[in-house]
Amino acid sequence: MLYTDAQKQEHIEEILGLLYQIALRDSRIPIVLPEKEYSEEAALAVRAFQQAYGLPVTGEIDGDTWNAIVETYHRLMD
Repeated sequence: MLYTDAQKQEHIEEILGLLYQIALRDSRIPIVLPEKEYSEEAALAVRAFQQAYGLPVTGEIDGDTWNAIVETYHRLMD
């Protein structure tokens, strides 16, 4: 499925928002503000998350990383 630029920006902001909440509770993850652009700072936070949670460290948000961020967010918020 192809995404519009607006949809892509919404998805980036959504996942970075979850990662921000995780970073507030897990000092291994650098805090990055949720924005609509995927910055180098965001990639650094994603790499730190991937390393901390046993995923391949790529800095990319693939399906496994997306799912792990969502699952970790829900686990930490419960």
